[in-house]
Amino acid sequence: MLSGHAGVERHARAGAAAAGATEIASAFDALALLGPRLDVALYGLADRQLRLPEAPGKWSALEVVQHLADTELVYAHRVRLALAEEVPTLPRFAQDRWAERLRYHDARLPEVLGQLRSLRARNLRLFRALDAADLARVAVHDSRGAETVAAMIVHLARHDAKHCAQIMRIRHALGAPPADDADDAGRID
Repeated sequence: MLSGHAGVERHARAGAAAAGATEIASAFDALALLGPRLDVALYGLADRQLRLPEAPGKWSALEVVQHLADTELVYAHRVRLALAEEVPTLPRFAQDRWAERLRYHDARLPEVLGQLRSLRARNLRLFRALDAADLARVAVHDSRGAETVAAMIVHLARHDAKHCAQIMRIRHALGAPPADDADDAGRID
């Protein structure tokens, strides 16, 4: 079994070599900007608009934010498993099932944002404290295979960008005013 773990670790670390210090630093910066990006993306949306999906069978802006909060919780656990265990297996995240079964549509935006901001702050403190050996630790994801902690962090930052763009698309589909009409205080330049 040890040789199997060693092979998985070597494979993941070779792939993580591309996720160098610059990419990790960029990911940290992007992760820190999620709150302000959401402030801009959600600016001026009434509760009714927050709860309307862009199309039948799609998520609403509120459901996307709840998904981001739950994803933060999932990644908090995944990274901690990778740091504390030897090559743990990471189960899939059935996002649509979570949205339905955990009643994302009933969420209240202030509570969801509070949860997300708190989890993100705690995760960023941990992520920024990791050294090269920590970032190179490996876990095996059910569908993506072996990945390092560094790769998980980069993936989380890309996930944020994808879903912030999704909220902007939802705004447009609902005919909401452009988010760049937001207060200068909430803007990201």
